Amino acid sequence: PRASSPRDRLRAVRELADAGIPTMVMTAPIIPGLNDREIPALLEACANAGAISAGWTMLRLPYQIKTLFLDWLIRNFPEKAGRIEHLIREVRSGNLNDPRYGSRMRGEGEQ
Repeated sequence: PRASSPRDRLRAVRELADAGIPTMVMTAPIIPGLNDREIPALLEACANAGAISAGWTMLRLPYQIKTLFLDWLIRNFPEKAGRIEHLIREVRSGNLNDPRYGSRMRGEGEQ
């Protein structure tokens, strides 16, 4: 709710790039089955705005966050909730969170 709009974020990337500042963008969290298909267009828009690289982080659901997220998911996307939960578990070795360094940010499995 307090984040800048996508348009404002792209404008900031453009202004930084135009000023000669190497600019990287971060796409996070990636939620398989929910926003993963939007990533290519997002990265293209960022590249067109002048970003020279991008990073990404897979959704992590540690501790009480998993309950909050799953409740939100069921309320907002009831027809997709089961599939999305399955996909998250697929990249987290059957869990909703993987605390191991490195894996917790990128996930595992086929890409």
